[in-house]
Amino acid sequence: PDVLQEFPDLEELIRLGGVRSQISLPLSSKGKLLGVLNLNKAEVYTPSEDELRLLTLIAERIAIALENAKLYQRERWRARREAVLGTIGRALSRTLEVEGLLQEVLRELLQALELDLGAVYLIKDGEFVLLTHRGLSPEFARAAKRNPLDHPILGRVIRSQEPLEVHEFSSPEAKKEGLKHAAYISLAIRGRPIGVLIVGDRTGRMLTLEEIKLLKDIGFQLGLALEQVGLHRETVELQERYRLLKEFNEEILKSVPIGIVRLDREGRILYENPAMRRILGVPGERSKSKALGLKITELPNVKEAELVSRLEGLLAGKGFKGLEISFTSLYGKEAVLSVAGIPLFGEEGRPDGAVLLVQDISLMKAAERLRRGLLDVAEKILASYDIEHILRLVARAIIDHSPFQRAAVSLYDITAEKPLESPVMRIYSAGLTEEEEKELIARGGMPPQYRKAAFSEEFRLGNSYYIPHDRVPWGPGEGIPGRVKLDGWHPNDFLFIPLQGERGIIGHISVDDPTIPQAPTREMLEPLEVFAGLAALAIERAAHLEEIQHQKERLKGIYNISYELVKESNLDELLQKVLKIIEEDFDYDYAAIMLADGQELEVVAERLRFQDRDERSFLGRRFALGEGLSGWAAQHRKPVLVNDCSQDPRFIKSYEGIQSELVVPLLF
Repeated sequence: PDVLQEFPDLEELIRLGGVRSQISLPLSSKGKLLGVLNLNKAEVYTPSEDELRLLTLIAERIAIALENAKLYQRERWRARREAVLGTIGRALSRTLEVEGLLQEVLRELLQALELDLGAVYLIKDGEFVLLTHRGLSPEFARAAKRNPLDHPILGRVIRSQEPLEVHEFSSPEAKKEGLKHAAYISLAIRGRPIGVLIVGDRTGRMLTLEEIKLLKDIGFQLGLALEQVGLHRETVELQERYRLLKEFNEEILKSVPIGIVRLDREGRILYENPAMRRILGVPGERSKSKALGLKITELPNVKEAELVSRLEGLLAGKGFKGLEISFTSLYGKEAVLSVAGIPLFGEEGRPDGAVLLVQDISLMKAAERLRRGLLDVAEKILASYDIEHILRLVARAIIDHSPFQRAAVSLYDITAEKPLESPVMRIYSAGLTEEEEKELIARGGMPPQYRKAAFSEEFRLGNSYYIPHDRVPWGPGEGIPGRVKLDGWHPNDFLFIPLQGERGIIGHISVDDPTIPQAPTREMLEPLEVFAGLAALAIERAAHLEEIQHQKERLKGIYNISYELVKESNLDELLQKVLKIIEEDFDYDYAAIMLADGQELEVVAERLRFQDRDERSFLGRRFALGEGLSGWAAQHRKPVLVNDCSQDPRFIKSYEGIQSELVVPLLF
């Protein structure tokens, strides 16, 4: 209450700060201290117990919000890191031209780290040579073009092969350029230093450990790419692949999951393995595809995919890899394919056909789109404080961004001690017809007794639960049947993605009508599971904020009652006003005040929200101490709460419809 009494030795400092009282509340989540909330006043102040309880509750919610923000930042950084590494990885696979490759890497890297300058030095002829840069002035680049191997910074990084950050530059050129921070990453091939990657800015900010690790990973990738470019190993690698392919026997070719196509020197298709036939959608009863024996460059779907020039170059001896195309087979199957072409050479080194390696990456691309789309929606969800709005966004996001056309989100009673065993309180859907939505709501969602079976290890798939139609653990007629039947999916299959909260599963997402002819996989569901986890965090945070609002409303009711008590002098009118406030602010159907008279209690005021059938009144009714719940509370001088009066023998029935009762003794 008075910091001068607590810390008399700090009197001068306290008076300078103008602080006389202070409240300090720890901010902790799951037993982990995150910080401290300090509240100061310029005068001596003693808060009430209600105020301290409210401030403690607010501190708990702040800690939860801080923890959620940290989780969200970590998830955003992970997605951002994967995107940068993926973009740079694709850039490394697209070009063999060193300077163009390094320029693309620097552009992506500086944009991801929000830095404004970068450079790459390579060791040539016994010195460091600036090969390429971004963000540096031409004058500085010319001045820093060449440096000796014993350069105080570049040489140190090469020797230690560890990242180095510099925040002070003494050279006039660096000061004129405005350099205040730079990070140096060693580039190496098989442990042999070949150069240094540099990124920096003109603000002086320090990089995080995650950013340093990303730089190291990219430096490793660059080292591998520069090895391939510098040693011109591309052709050797392709020829080695061909040598290995020739050693494969027919059984190995049948078992590999990648499609393999053998072309002769004219481009005719000589062979396609079973995986290739599956990729093309060849019917199971056919032993070969329509294209076998034909020239691949003359096929209409190959022309539509604009592959003719690439394949002609392949047959001339120019290989390629990492080519991604949208392709429609002669059987009408659409897919996104990753294709690599390996030229084959005869004894005299002349082109002698080629091998195509084909992989169906449709699911991978769909997962990438799903991850990006759900991450955008997750930002909106985490910014919302309205549970209904969050549930609607979740349901809509599933059908907008995932390979499922129908979704229903069920939220259990999150105020219950065990939400998983509580009823479904809210259901929101997307993709259902109006009739299906009405039926779903009328059924009330999956009852608690079914959840133990549905969420068992028998059906676990990653963090989700997939129940095939022939293993459903409940009787027929449950749920809303699907409308789609595909390979790997039956209309009566169930797929649940749980909403995992602090107290276990607080709800679930049910999805149906997939667009991909394949049974659910961990890879397909992983982005949805991450999204469901973020949705659960947002829901719990919104619920906590609702609870804080309810606490404020209760405190307001207490204040109103106190205000009326002070203002009113007529006892009867005072009692009626108190009951009215209780009814309106606390949402009770019946309220009564009983005053003690010796060993009895008399009902002196009551307020009934609903109309009893016989219109009875209990005014004037007297109860002995110990009689009924009211008499028990008065006799024991402590409150009593009964959630189900029919299960408590102390309850004396008054009005029809009363199912729960709270009695608080008035003590002086």
